[in-house]
Parts: sequence; C-alpha cells; structure tokens
Amino acid sequence: MQLLLSRYYLIPILLVIGVLYLTTYLLARKSIIRISVHRKIWNLLLLITSAACCLLGLLLVLAMDYGIRIRLPFDMTFWHVEAGIAMGMIAAFHICWHWRYLKVIFQYKRRY
Repeated sequence: MQLLLSRYYLIPILLVIGVLYLTTYLLARKSIIRISVHRKIWNLLLLITSAACCLLGLLLVLAMDYGIRIRLPFDMTFWHVEAGIAMGMIAAFHICWHWRYLKVIFQYKRRY
C-alpha cells in the first residue's frame, strides 16, 4: 500500500519516458528521422537530466552540510529525485546501445 502513497512519480516518469523513447525509435525505424537524430535526442535528455540531478545534489549538500540557505521556488529534494529517476531510465537505454562496447571493457580475460 505504501507504493500508492509515494510522493515521487516513479511509474508515470518511467511510462512517459518509455513511450517517448518508443516513439522516436519507431520514427527512426520508419526513416522519418535518422537513427542519429534519435540518439542525439536521448543523449541530450541524458545530459539535461544528469546536469539537473548533479546541480540539485550539490545544492542539497551545500544546504544540509554547510548550512548555506538556498531559497528556490521549488522543493530541491523532490526534483533531484525526479531527475534521478528520469536519468536512470535514459541511462539504461544508453547502456543498451553501448552494451557490446561495455562488455569488451569489463570482460574477464584469462591468461594461461
């Protein structure tokens, strides 16, 4: 029951990002947009969500650990978490694109 009372929008964010990703992916598959445009869109969204998450995280550290009062017209913690959820979903797409490359980097090689 606690899942329904969460103050964060995990499921809606994942659904919206999933639908948007599927839309751009299908547009690229049908050659309406180039696959490079599809990837640029998602790389830009990854950059934006990462920057938002990092900036808000730093502001939260300054406020909590150093007592620096930062007055913003929104709840920093809420938006830090929301940006982190979006960033995590988009990062999963990014990891899938580069899976072969990452697999080679982290692959254990035996030497005899």
